[in-house]
Amino acid sequence: MQRTAIYKRFTFIIIFVLYGLVSLATGGDSSGRTGAPLPFNEILKGYAPKPANIGNTANATSRSFAKLDEYIAGEQFSFQATGTEFTDQYFEEVNTANTTAEEYKAKARAVLAEIESSNSYIDYLEPSDINKLPIGLRKRAGNSEITIAISNATFTDKYANLTVFARVKIPQAPYELLFGISGLKLSYKGGIIGNASLVLLGDVAIPINGDNAALILKGSMDMATGGSTSKTFITVSCNGFEQLGVNGEIQFSRNMIVPSDAAGTILNGRVTAALDQILVTNWNDMIIDLTFQSPFQVNGLQGFNFTVTRAVFDFSDLHNSEHVVYPQGYQQKYLNADNLTAWRGVYVEKLSIGLPKAIKNRDNPNAIVSFGVDDLLIDNNGISGVFFGENVLPINKGTASGWQVFNRQYKSSLRSQ
Repeated sequence: MQRTAIYKRFTFIIIFVLYGLVSLATGGDSSGRTGAPLPFNEILKGYAPKPANIGNTANATSRSFAKLDEYIAGEQFSFQATGTEFTDQYFEEVNTANTTAEEYKAKARAVLAEIESSNSYIDYLEPSDINKLPIGLRKRAGNSEITIAISNATFTDKYANLTVFARVKIPQAPYELLFGISGLKLSYKGGIIGNASLVLLGDVAIPINGDNAALILKGSMDMATGGSTSKTFITVSCNGFEQLGVNGEIQFSRNMIVPSDAAGTILNGRVTAALDQILVTNWNDMIIDLTFQSPFQVNGLQGFNFTVTRAVFDFSDLHNSEHVVYPQGYQQKYLNADNLTAWRGVYVEKLSIGLPKAIKNRDNPNAIVSFGVDDLLIDNNGISGVFFGENVLPINKGTASGWQVFNRQYKSSLRSQ
C-alpha cells in the first residue's frame, strides 16, 4: 500500500471523529446551518488521496492488507446513526428524577407566577422591602432573562432569613433553570451576610444538536446547602443576579463515539467529558474546558483509539479562551478585527490517535502505535490543525498484517479554505 495514501487516510479519520463536535459549538453542521449534518464525504471533497510516485515499479508487488482494509474502508466516510439515545423521554426522566427537587421547582414557579401577575418587582433589595412578600428582581443578561424571587422571611435580632428562588431563561429545552436557597441572610442595615449562592434544583439535561449529545448540569436537592463548587449555582446581591457557576458533564451518543480503554477495547456506557467549573455573567458568555474521562473510538471505525487532552468549547460572544491557538494568518483572514471575541468554535490542544492493532512495531507488538494532532480548530470556516507522526515505525520494524511498513516522520498541516 502506498505510504502517502495511508497517511492521508489517517488524517481523514482524525477529521471525521471531530466533525461531530462542530455541531456542539455551531448548533448545526460544519457550515453553521442548523438541521442534519452534511455527509462527511462533502467535507472531504478535494482532499481525496492521490497515488504517490514510488519510482520504478517494474518489480513491485501490488497487494492490499486484508486487516488494514477492514479498518480503512475507503477515502470517504459518512455518519450513520443506529438509533436515538437522547429522546424526549430521556430528558424528561433526567429533569424530573428527584421528587424533592420537583417540589421545590413547583414552589419556585408558583412564586414567580405570583410576582409576575402582580408586577411586584423592585430594582434594589432593601430591608424594608421584605415587609410585603413575594417580591422580585429582574435583569436581562445577553438574551437570557433572570428573575430573583423572594418568597418568605423569618426574623432574628440581627438579620432576616430569606427563602429565595431564581429562574434563568435559556434558549434550549427545558428553556428554564430554577435555583433556590432557604437561608439567605439579609442584614437589617442593608446587604447580604455570608453565602449568597442559590443552587440549581436537581440535575438538568439539555440537548445539544438534537440527539448527538447532552449537557448535564449538576444540581442539588437540598436548598439549605445553597450553591457549592461541585454544583451549578448562581450568585446574587441586593441588585439581583451577579453570575452563573456551571458544573456538569457532556455525554456523547454511542451513535457518534464509544468509550474504550487504553488498549483499544470498547467499553459499555457513553463517552463523557467533565466540565471544569466556569463562571459566566450570561448564557451567551460561556467558554467550557472539557476533560474526557476515557479514550474513545468512532462508531464504525473500530480500532482507532482517540485520546484528547484539552478541549475548549467557545460559546461566548464576549470573550475567547487564552488556550486557543489560531493558525498563522487565520485571524486576519476569518475574524473581524473590530470584534475578535465573537469567534465561536471548538479547539483541541492535542489529540492522540492510537492505530489499529494490525499496525504495530515488531520489537514491541503490544504497544499502541500513535499519531496525533496539535492545535486543532473547528468552526464555521472548517477544520484546521497540524497532523503529525514522528519516529512511529522505524524502518524494518513496522508490520501491518505481516507486511512491512515504516514511517520515520509525518507532518501535515490542514487549514480552512
